[in-house]
Amino acid sequence: NGATELASIAAFSSVSNQLLALGAPALFIEHAHRDALDEIRHARVCYEIASAFASSPTTPNGAGPLPAAVWPLDRKTTPANVAEECLIESCVLEGASARAAAMLAQRAEAEAIRSVLASIAVDEARHAEHGWETLEWLWPQLNAAERQTLTDALVQMKARQFAGVVDGCELERYGLAGTATWQGAVYDAIDEAHERLERLDVPLAAILSQSNAQPK
Repeated sequence: NGATELASIAAFSSVSNQLLALGAPALFIEHAHRDALDEIRHARVCYEIASAFASSPTTPNGAGPLPAAVWPLDRKTTPANVAEECLIESCVLEGASARAAAMLAQRAEAEAIRSVLASIAVDEARHAEHGWETLEWLWPQLNAAERQTLTDALVQMKARQFAGVVDGCELERYGLAGTATWQGAVYDAIDEAHERLERLDVPLAAILSQSNAQPK
């Protein structure tokens, strides 16, 4: 779990640079940096818990090699590419992390672990919402084909198998997600993303028209 949180630090650092390159609103840049700081805290506390179980400290001296910290040189920073990364990494996977952490917070035996997981669940849900805010800003900049690519990416995700930290659920009492829990959380997040993408595709005029048609 600690290693996963470290990777998220790199991902949010990369996102902040990409958004700067695209001229995104300053608030989105701030959110990306704040989200990275959340992930630093998550990683630190996960390693502290791991160290409590281990015979020696497990906290790394450094983050180690994290390729996600930089945008791949063979991929251009375009609204379409950033939107796809935002959808998968923030909207779906951060949303899934929030779901999984909330479920595990109910199952963990130790109060300290339950408290940490509950806090992580709140943070990850906020990160996912930041992803949706960014995607809403990028949406008008995408053409029909690029928007369809995002939907296709969700379909491709739904066909994948997602492994948890462990295969079964025997370690969920320690806060480690089993495959069934993690896979279910990801699939639920994908389903929600499909619905939200469909709402983004509804023209504003149609929404206002429907609203005005409702009885007062």
